[in-house]
Amino acid sequence: MCAWLATPAVVAHHPVHHPFRARHGIRHGHGPHGPGPTPRVIPSAPSGGEPVIHIAFVIDTIESATAGTERQLLHLLERLDRTRFAPVLCVLRPSDWIEQSVLPCPVYNVSIRGFKHPASIAGIGKFSGFLRGRRTDVVQTHFRDSTIASVCASRLAGKVPVIATRRNQGYWQTGLDKRLQPILNRLTTAFIANSRSTMDKMVRDEGIAPERIRIIPNGLDLSKFPWPMNGDRESTRQALGMSRDEISVGIVANLRPIKRHDLLIEAAAIVRGRHPNARFHLFGDGDEREKLEALVRERALDGVIRFHGRCENVPAMLPGLDIGVLCSDSESMSNAVIEYMAAGLPVVATNVGGVGETIVDGVTGSLVPAGDYSGLANAIARFAADASLRNTTGQSGRRKAEGYSLDQCVAAHESLYAAIAGSAQ
Repeated sequence: MCAWLATPAVVAHHPVHHPFRARHGIRHGHGPHGPGPTPRVIPSAPSGGEPVIHIAFVIDTIESATAGTERQLLHLLERLDRTRFAPVLCVLRPSDWIEQSVLPCPVYNVSIRGFKHPASIAGIGKFSGFLRGRRTDVVQTHFRDSTIASVCASRLAGKVPVIATRRNQGYWQTGLDKRLQPILNRLTTAFIANSRSTMDKMVRDEGIAPERIRIIPNGLDLSKFPWPMNGDRESTRQALGMSRDEISVGIVANLRPIKRHDLLIEAAAIVRGRHPNARFHLFGDGDEREKLEALVRERALDGVIRFHGRCENVPAMLPGLDIGVLCSDSESMSNAVIEYMAAGLPVVATNVGGVGETIVDGVTGSLVPAGDYSGLANAIARFAADASLRNTTGQSGRRKAEGYSLDQCVAAHESLYAAIAGSAQ
């Protein structure tokens, strides 16, 4: 039944379509302030070719292009081969970012803000009509609410195949979520996991058959990480307010509890005692900022740790750093880690989820146990003390990052869509 999952991915090379960017121009499709009219239909392949596969990509919303799942989705929408696939982005609710962005495909507002209100039933009904009217071949979901809406609407639309994307390991799940998940799993055709660790957890904890899961690692646009990057170093450090002789340690992550920035702050207090020229730079924003700033003051680290806020252009910032850090309690596959490696930085990270699949301990970086700020400090200090070690480790990381090309990622998705759509006919 699931033989399509064994289909090997072939790297496809095709032009980029309508690059997305924030706050410029007019979006394709209709605005997301209500279901409204159906977005424009992307034409099918020329006569005599294979029929175009219509795919609905469903996500709760997109607040910015910097978050990991959202960024991977936008890259995929941007690069899908339009001679074979016709994508539409379906959001449960609108956002300012969507309104102000040029997006690479039509946008449809599902108009579901939650499932406690009776209006959500009508929203699912309208969504099923949209899927049916567009002759949707495949639905791909991201996050819990979009999966709920999609499996219900897909059933009503005639059992359209649903692919559920797993880019985290369910750290957020409540008791209700865990009771609901088996129902959603039974109504889902296939799953995409971005790491072996996440797949193994799905099989072990949820009883999902391995043949229903395709592992597709995150993709990286290497063109944004020219190598070597040393030419941008001094200008980048100057723009970021870094001194010439400081050892710059950076973390790119939203300020959320799961990312454990508090561990980096505690580690910074230790590293500072050994390397007075070490400085720590936090790129990202979130609800934890006030709490973390208080911890910085409590540890007397003002001037040692800087909060830069949200970073819209990570590749342009990374050349200014010497060491990249990830200290999360849970990850599936970290975009930040492969971006650090692409920039030639040694990486210090907690060994959680699929992080150990990306980082080769002692070769492309150092892995430390989750929650261990002392181990984090020791690994950072080891790199801070040895420029040669930073250089050789960074070069090894760059070579490893080149194995996560965006073309390979997109081709693997295209192969899965073609197989799923073909088996549904």
